[in-house]
Amino acid sequence: MQYMLRCANCGTEWVPSALQNGADAASCPVCHYTAEVHALVPDIRSREDFEQQLSALVTAAWSGGVDSEQILHMLRDELAFAAELANAGHQFSVQLIDLGVQTGEVAVRPIRDRREMLQSRSVSG
Repeated sequence: MQYMLRCANCGTEWVPSALQNGADAASCPVCHYTAEVHALVPDIRSREDFEQQLSALVTAAWSGGVDSEQILHMLRDELAFAAELANAGHQFSVQLIDLGVQTGEVAVRPIRDRREMLQSRSVSG
């Protein structure tokens, strides 16, 4: 898997040839900001790649002691920022809705007796 660097200053992504030679940092080709090795991210080419990397990052954050609320807040901000970048001049708000506990059971209405159904209907005359 080929790795790319993302500049923390301007957001430019590039393949750092300097890191292939064992360097600890590389300069951004756009703004010349020095990016360190910890900014290295895998080259994501598909939805599945993105999903795997995002899941790995969230798991690493939980393992490192980052609170779930902080993770959600950061993801919400990143999604809004990405949407605004894709649509210049627009402002987006990302809302996460808690739908409650998900259970595996499907709620099934009891089958009512046919007479009970007929008696509950009103008859207009």
